[in-house]
Amino acid sequence: NENDNRVERKQFLRLLQNEQFELDMEEAIQKAEENKRLKELQLKQEEKLAMELAKLKHESLKDEKMRQQVRENSIELRELEKKLKAAYMNKERAAQIAEKDAIKYEQMKRDAEIAKTMMEEHKRIIKEENAAEDKRNKVKAQYYLDLEKQLEEQEKK
Repeated sequence: NENDNRVERKQFLRLLQNEQFELDMEEAIQKAEENKRLKELQLKQEEKLAMELAKLKHESLKDEKMRQQVRENSIELRELEKKLKAAYMNKERAAQIAEKDAIKYEQMKRDAEIAKTMMEEHKRIIKEENAAEDKRNKVKAQYYLDLEKQLEEQEKK
């Protein structure tokens, strides 16, 4: 009886294990199918996106070629393009000339400041020399006055 119970339990456990195994296998199969379906969907979306990008690139290239052809075939556009290039070159030249003039003006300004400083320094030196000369003249005059006084005193003596 006990052996029968044990055997029945083992059979029941095996049956449960088999059912669980089958459920796990079914779930794994479903997951695999779901993953496969998602990958296929993603692949389709990527292909669709790649096709759209290729189409856009093709249209852009086509549009650019058409513009190029219109530019090459249209005399007016070529003339306008030449005029535009010439205008850009003239603008660049004008900017360069303006820059040269600005540099020249700055140099002249610096030269004028240097000349002014030199003139002021020259005036200051002349003023100092004149002051020194006046001082020497006063000293000489005083010296002569002193000599004359001494002579007068000697004559009086």
